[in-house]
Amino acid sequence: MEVEFSAKLQKCIGNDAQDLKRKAGQLSKPIKLRIDQIRAAANYLEYQSIGLGNPHLLDGDFKGCFAVSVSKNYRLIGRLCVEDLSPESLEQCDKVVLEGVVDYHGKANCWIIP
Repeated sequence: MEVEFSAKLQKCIGNDAQDLKRKAGQLSKPIKLRIDQIRAAANYLEYQSIGLGNPHLLDGDFKGCFAVSVSKNYRLIGRLCVEDLSPESLEQCDKVVLEGVVDYHGKANCWIIP
């Protein structure tokens, strides 16, 4: 699957995640691992069926996005490049735009990247 970084994420860590370790510290390795796993899948539905990092679709403020665990509390957030969230669309989804890493548990979102 093709993985792109949002403009905010590019500004924060660079086009090739060269500043990821500086921004994320010890979370940089699991974040990089998840990015590589997403790239290895042919489409989002395949990635979700494999289950690495417990990928799941989000709603509310993050409607149209998915989350993948990188630690107990933090999730890598990606925006799906599809018209709708039907299984057919998810099977055709071969591109995602990563938005950042956040702890969305509790009352407020705590972003570490960007």
